[in-house]
Amino acid sequence: PKLDPKTNRQQYELYMIEKHYNIGVNLYEGINCIKNVNKSIYHLKIAAEKNSPKAQFYLGKILLFEKKIEEALYYLNLSSKQNFSDANFLLGKIHYEGTIVKKDFDKALHYFELAAFKNHSNALLMLFHIYVQPLKGIKKDYKKAFNYLSRSAKLNNSASQYYLGIWHLKEKFWYYNKNIGIY
Repeated sequence: PKLDPKTNRQQYELYMIEKHYNIGVNLYEGINCIKNVNKSIYHLKIAAEKNSPKAQFYLGKILLFEKKIEEALYYLNLSSKQNFSDANFLLGKIHYEGTIVKKDFDKALHYFELAAFKNHSNALLMLFHIYVQPLKGIKKDYKKAFNYLSRSAKLNNSASQYYLGIWHLKEKFWYYNKNIGIY
C-alpha cells in the first residue's frame, strides 16, 4: 500500500524500516534476486539504526559469517537490549561455546535465561542441558532441568520431546527397579 509520508509519518517510518529489512534479507538469501552481501548489509543497517531488533539480529548473524566479530556483537547486543529472543539465544551460544569470544558460562546462562523467558525453545533446551550436566560454578538441578525441558517440549521442539520421552522411560525404569530392590 502507498503511504503518504506527510500525513502519517510514524506509520511511513515503520513501513520503510520493514521494507529495508525485507530487501536486506532477500539480498542476502538471494530471493528473487542475485545474492549480494554488501547491499544486504547496507539495507539491514538502515533498518538496524532505526532500532529494528530483527534487523539488528539478522545483521549481527551476517556479520558473524563475514568474520566482522566486533561489529556483529555490537548489533546482536543492540537486539538483545530490546529483548529479541533469537539474539539472546545466539549470544548465549557464543558465550557457551567460546569459539568467538572467551567462554563465559555466567553470561551464557544469563542470555539463555533471557531467551527462555520469551519461550525460545532452543534456549529452554540449552538450560536443560546446563542443569543436567552443570557447567563450572553451576549446581546440578534436576527439577529446573525437567521444567525447562517440559516447557521446550510443549513448544514442539522435537529434540526436547525426544529427551523428555527418554527421561520418562528412565524414571519409570528407575521406579520399577526400586520396587524390586535392584539398583
